[in-house]
Amino acid sequence: MAARSSVLVVALLVLASASFAQIIGPPISVTVDTDCQGDDFFLSVLIYNTDPEIELYTVTVRRVTTAPDMLPEALLTPEPVWLTPGDYTHLVLPDPGVGPGDIGYYEIEIRYFDGLLYDSFYTWRSCTEDPFLMRGYLVESTMFVPCTGQEMLECGIVSLFYGDMNQYVGTNELLEIYGWVITLNGRDQCSVSVTRIEPLGAGVGCDDIVPAASMSWGTLKARYR
Repeated sequence: MAARSSVLVVALLVLASASFAQIIGPPISVTVDTDCQGDDFFLSVLIYNTDPEIELYTVTVRRVTTAPDMLPEALLTPEPVWLTPGDYTHLVLPDPGVGPGDIGYYEIEIRYFDGLLYDSFYTWRSCTEDPFLMRGYLVESTMFVPCTGQEMLECGIVSLFYGDMNQYVGTNELLEIYGWVITLNGRDQCSVSVTRIEPLGAGVGCDDIVPAASMSWGTLKARYR
């Protein structure tokens, strides 16, 4: 009954710019979006329960992980929330672990009143259309040599969204990679869809680039690990 991430990866490229609704099955529908306020990330979850009779369902929302730094799981609803019969339930949930340019991976879990799982929904969300993922070198159109040990993704498999990105193949330029996660089984066991590339120059090494903004935000997020 659980809808796993393999279904969601097809839609990852449009997640950041538009709301995405999935009918879990009668009588509930779920829409997940973001409500970004400056550097603060809020997850907006709108649930419509068409059953007008009784309080039958609860919802729990958790952050499973983040990218690129892969923070651990965090519960965004400390207690399960009862769905309003025959109406909308709108949750706006802060996630201090997701900063500007990051992505959060979320699970929305619907259960019956007795705790039995009704269905669950998984999705990536970000406040930006091109979230930052990693740095490294593009050696083939689908093969990437990532920088390591910098709390970023270290994916060796990439899918280039635009054909002109092939100009960076084999140039030995250090690249910043932006896009969306396709698979994530570990920091170095993953693949991404690349929507933007920022070259940092030939001869620049992984250890030469340490953005002050990223370090500052990482220090702040450490409070929520």
